[in-house]
Amino acid sequence: YPLCALAVSDERPVSTQSTWDGNSQPNDTSIIWSATKAFTSTLVGIAQDMGFLRLDDSASLYITEWQGTPAANVTVQNLISCDSGRQWSFILDYITSMLQSDQTQYAINLQQQFAPGEHWEYNNMAIQTLNRVISVATGMSVKEFADQVMFGPMDFGSNLSWGTDPSGGDLVYSSIFTTCRDMLRLGYLFLRNGRWLDQQIVSPQFVEEDSR
Repeated sequence: YPLCALAVSDERPVSTQSTWDGNSQPNDTSIIWSATKAFTSTLVGIAQDMGFLRLDDSASLYITEWQGTPAANVTVQNLISCDSGRQWSFILDYITSMLQSDQTQYAINLQQQFAPGEHWEYNNMAIQTLNRVISVATGMSVKEFADQVMFGPMDFGSNLSWGTDPSGGDLVYSSIFTTCRDMLRLGYLFLRNGRWLDQQIVSPQFVEEDSR
């Protein structure tokens, strides 16, 4: 992924952009890997603002397989904070997961390893369960919801795409392909306390909590 670019903002969403690999253009896209999680977290905040869910909800309200199990104590907040206590190992998170046709169901089916809130782990598959949370809460796929409440209103480029697993599920821990300018849009949104131009995209309260 050779794209090399830097975009700079002052009081405007995008002031200037430079590339230095000799080939990249402003509309070229590249995978942003785990920065995708920042978009996913923001969508959770927007969903809360719209009344679809609450951060302190048990995730089992949306992931029914967890009801009546130790995972019933996992909240939506635990999932975005990486302290859900969901099962993790390098093999499970980075190798076995890649072999699954449905990574969301795979992630949901993993075990509860620790009590929620007691152990922090950078856990991709725990984040992936937010695919189910967001889609059940909103009645839309994650990408459809993002198009409606963030990508469209913030004029993200038409080249943006969201990678999926073989089942068609959006990979919410990784796999957005977008431009440097679109990445700057997300940063600008948080610098302005969730406001894009004259529209409040996500509440200042969520921005403050999510930025800690």
